[in-house]
Amino acid sequence: MIKNLIQDINLCGYTFEFIAKIMLRRAHKNNFIFMLCQFDSFDEILKKYRFDHKKIQKLVKYFKHHKCRCDIVEFKLNNTTERIILDVSFYEIKTKRQNTLRKKFDLCESNKKFLDKMTDSRYNCYIISVKLLKDWTFSIETLNYNPDDFRTYNSVITHSRKNKIPT
Repeated sequence: MIKNLIQDINLCGYTFEFIAKIMLRRAHKNNFIFMLCQFDSFDEILKKYRFDHKKIQKLVKYFKHHKCRCDIVEFKLNNTTERIILDVSFYEIKTKRQNTLRKKFDLCESNKKFLDKMTDSRYNCYIISVKLLKDWTFSIETLNYNPDDFRTYNSVITHSRKNKIPT
């Protein structure tokens, strides 16, 4: 089977989320960086890795009722023995082709609201910009989250009454 990552947007996105996680782990020398799509919930990560999350109780409580809407989460700990969470950072991965003319990234409204909420709550939010170049090369850059860098869209499909099948 041959797949073209440029044409398969979902596979391309997942592939570069995985690459971004690896590169963040290397750059930050931190193994507690996770792709959220690999877990059922934020709480699952906390339990599985036996994190002491007393310092982020408001965040944990928020995630009991809301889904974490970003691609990667990073936990900064005091040490690997006690595992007290000192800080949490959130990353959204955005991939573009080299010749894309638009300057802004596309972002779902619900993900933007999430990033805005986390920024307002004083958590670090970043965008990892991946640019696909020729011959299987790419550039990767970590940027501070700035809401003005996005063009938002609504991913919820609404159906009008006219389109419903009569009963």
